[in-house]
Amino acid sequence: MYKDAEALGMGSTIVGAIMRANQLIAFNVGDSRCHLFSSGQLTQLSQDDVLDQERDRLGSGRSHVLTQALGGSSLPLAIDPHITVEAPLAPGEALLLCSDGLTDMVDNQAISKILRAAVTPLQSVCALAAKAFSNGARDNISLIVVRRSDVRS
Repeated sequence: MYKDAEALGMGSTIVGAIMRANQLIAFNVGDSRCHLFSSGQLTQLSQDDVLDQERDRLGSGRSHVLTQALGGSSLPLAIDPHITVEAPLAPGEALLLCSDGLTDMVDNQAISKILRAAVTPLQSVCALAAKAFSNGARDNISLIVVRRSDVRS
């Protein structure tokens, strides 16, 4: 039960990944995303839980009406997380976990360009956040970049 009536209807999204030696497990609920960056290409591994709409009122091309989230209801609702099992990251590949505050403000082509140019994950994070802020940053921005480097035994 919500103590503050103003909080009713507020939920949260989640995205995460488990990286094991033999597999990568990605999961999400809501519209936070997991992307694989491999061979210069950005591939979305997660699924967005949003209503299908041609264009929202901000013109971003995707809806912001969530079909499922964590919390947000006074009633207990079942959550059906999306789980993807992939091959482990290969050397040079990167994983981007982010909220829609990034992907609404920075398109996939610009994200790919930044990931390609950055030498370290920290440089990627700083450049992606800076790009989102320079584009207007209308929402909170959360992001993590993990890159597998060549490992020597």
